[in-house]
Amino acid sequence: SEQRGDMASGLGHKMVGFRALLPPLLVIMRLCAAQDNQRSPWESRIDMACSNGEQAMSWELVTENAGWAGRSAMGVLSFEGKMWIMGGRAGAAENFRLLNDVWSSTDGAVWQNVIAASRWAPRMRFGYVVFNQKIWVLGGVAMVNGEEVVTNSVYSTSNGERWDEVRANGDSCTGLVCLDDSPSSSNNNMWAPRHSMVVLSYSGRIWVLSGVGGLASTEQASDDDFVQDVWSSTDGVDWSRVAFSPPWGNRRAVVGTVHQLRMYVLAESRHYRYYYNVWGSGNGIDWTEPAQACSVTGQPLGSALVMQAGMVVVAAAHELSRDQPVRFWVTEEIGAEFNGQFKLARGQAGEGPREEA
Repeated sequence: SEQRGDMASGLGHKMVGFRALLPPLLVIMRLCAAQDNQRSPWESRIDMACSNGEQAMSWELVTENAGWAGRSAMGVLSFEGKMWIMGGRAGAAENFRLLNDVWSSTDGAVWQNVIAASRWAPRMRFGYVVFNQKIWVLGGVAMVNGEEVVTNSVYSTSNGERWDEVRANGDSCTGLVCLDDSPSSSNNNMWAPRHSMVVLSYSGRIWVLSGVGGLASTEQASDDDFVQDVWSSTDGVDWSRVAFSPPWGNRRAVVGTVHQLRMYVLAESRHYRYYYNVWGSGNGIDWTEPAQACSVTGQPLGSALVMQAGMVVVAAAHELSRDQPVRFWVTEEIGAEFNGQFKLARGQAGEGPREEA
C-alpha cells in the first residue's frame, strides 16, 4: 500500500544507535496497539502479564541518511565485525520493488555497497543467520519470473559478495514437507516454503521454526497460513523435521532467539491477538514453558535478540502500530538463569513507529 511504502522510504534508511551500558540480556521488541489479552480458554494454564520495569534505554541518531535505499522487511545481522543489511522491499520512490542488494558498515554511519544484486532472487521477510562462518539467506517472499512467490531456497556466503546456492526451491510439496532433486542432497525432505520464520544457529545446526506459508504478512495472514514445525540441518542441504507439532502449534506469529545455551520462542495466541507465551528447548524436540514465565501482551512483537552494550540495532514495527513508538521488553534479572520474566523498558527508539524494520 502507499502508506506502507511511505513508511519504508521515509524511516527505513535511518540508523538509530543504542548506547546504554547494558550487560548481555534478552530483548524483545514491543510494538504498541493496546488491547486486553489472556491465554486461550482452551488452554488450562493461567499466566501473569509482564509488567513495567525501571531499566532505561538511551538512544541516539547515528545518521540521517544511510547509503542504502529506504526499505522494510530486510535482513539485518552482525558478521565479521560489521553490520549487514540485505534485501527487503523498497519504498514508494522505487515502486515497492523487492531488493537483493547487500550493504555493510563498521559503525552504522558509513555504509559500503558490497553487491548491488546478489545471486539470490530479490526477496523480503526471509530468514537469515550466521552459521559456520558464513551468512545464510533462507526462504522468504521472492520475485521469481516477475511474480512474488513464497520460497524455501537456501543461499550462503563467506564475504557477502559471492553467494552459493545451497538448496534450490522445492517444487513438489505435500503439507509441510517438500522434495527437490538437489544433486548434493542425500535426503530430499525439505521444509515447505515460508516467510517470517525463526532461523537460529544452535548446537552446530541451523534451525528453522514456524513461519507463514502464504504471501500475507504476519499481521494480515489467516490462522491457516501459519506453519508450525521445527527443522534443523548441519549444512543447509540435508534437513530433518525435529518437531512435527511443537507446543505452540495452534498459535500465530513466532519470534525467537538463543539465550543461555537454549533456544527460546515467543508465540502469539490465535484466540487473543498480541498475547505471547514463551517456550524453551535445549534440543529442539522437548519444549517447555518456564514455570515463572509472564506473558508479553498488548503489542505485536517484531523480533527477539540478545544484546550487548553498544550494539547498534534497527528497531522493528508492524502495520497496526504506526502511531506508536517502538518499545522493548527486557529480562528482569541479568546473569541469573532465565525464568521467563520480562519487564517493559523505559524509553523508546527513534522518532516513532517503524514497519517491518
